[in-house]
Amino acid sequence: MTAQEMARFLGKTGTLCVSGTRLGFRVKVTDVRVRFGQIDYCVTPLAGIGEAWHDSQNVTLDEQGK
Repeated sequence: MTAQEMARFLGKTGTLCVSGTRLGFRVKVTDVRVRFGQIDYCVTPLAGIGEAWHDSQNVTLDEQGK
């Protein structure tokens, strides 16, 4: 994935699902990386503080974010 392709995800919003639970919360993508062939998003909650890297498979982007 090129830097230009990754840049299209920056600023997009979606829902982060906590693995193994039905818990999910709204997040915003602040950075993107490819790690061992997997796409990861660095996300920050829309309500709350902090940021963390998560596998993109655990983040469902809003339709306008795809």
